[in-house]
Amino acid sequence: MGTFAWGNVNLVFSPPSQTVAAGDQVSIAVYAVSDSPFDQAFAALDVLVGWDPTLLNPISYTNAGAGYAWGNSGFLFPTLNGNLNDGDAEWSGERQLGGPFPLATPAGLKLTTLKFTAVAPTPGTPVTMPATLSGRNTRVFHPSIPNTNILGLRSPDAIVTITLPATNISGNLFLQDTLFGSSFTRNIAGAVKQGTDTIGSFAVTGINSPTASFSVSIPGSYTGAATLEMDGSSFLKRKVAIVLNNGTMNIGTINLVNGDVDHSGEVDAVDVDQVILEFGSLVDTDADVDVTGEVDAADIDVVIANFGQEDNP
Repeated sequence: MGTFAWGNVNLVFSPPSQTVAAGDQVSIAVYAVSDSPFDQAFAALDVLVGWDPTLLNPISYTNAGAGYAWGNSGFLFPTLNGNLNDGDAEWSGERQLGGPFPLATPAGLKLTTLKFTAVAPTPGTPVTMPATLSGRNTRVFHPSIPNTNILGLRSPDAIVTITLPATNISGNLFLQDTLFGSSFTRNIAGAVKQGTDTIGSFAVTGINSPTASFSVSIPGSYTGAATLEMDGSSFLKRKVAIVLNNGTMNIGTINLVNGDVDHSGEVDAVDVDQVILEFGSLVDTDADVDVTGEVDAADIDVVIANFGQEDNP
């Protein structure tokens, strides 16, 4: 079946809606869908595309992942394609000469993927498939009857919501008073908060040296003052005031004070007692504050050196 057109071919954008950040790429696939239970052959097609160039620009395309190897495809005709930044274009696909016809299936044949760059925030901007523009038409050509249009339904608009860019935060950790003379590692949890609300979280795991890097991306809908918190193992919690800027931010090195074995938020006598209680242990424990693989006098020395220090407010 598929050698002939049994009905019409619908053209569909996918996905019907998406959300991206300004500066990100927008991808909208175009599918040919049979309007019957059978595959339907066609010879070629022209797809008109409209968009707001102040919000999406410029248009391009890729046939990577398409379900058919076109004989010729792209922005082939000059009427709408002389300027691909003006908000309208025409993508065309032509069958392989002497090769098989493309087949619109009930599930949909992927024809191409249209691409744009998101320019500016908006609650929603449409990518449209007009019927007619400047004398050109969206159409699907019959496989054996010349100039016969078998287009069924044109796609509803694909709606693109564009948010502000994310704030990408990076930096380094310095785990004070550690030697890492064993196979043991440490994990540090990170969170970004606005007030009491956690708007981003991450973890730096498997740390096996006194220094480690971290990064976290916060959605662009969050802006303004925030707090970056780092906490874990035998280290006091550290808070750093930041301002979310919808861009890239490197906050440098955060020094984590060691010795809070019982995670109380203060290096105190209880921490000394815990190290003494576990003295000589060779297992992985937070009492091994210098991470040498053994709880020993050096760990007591670290706790005493940092005695009285607390989580920073």
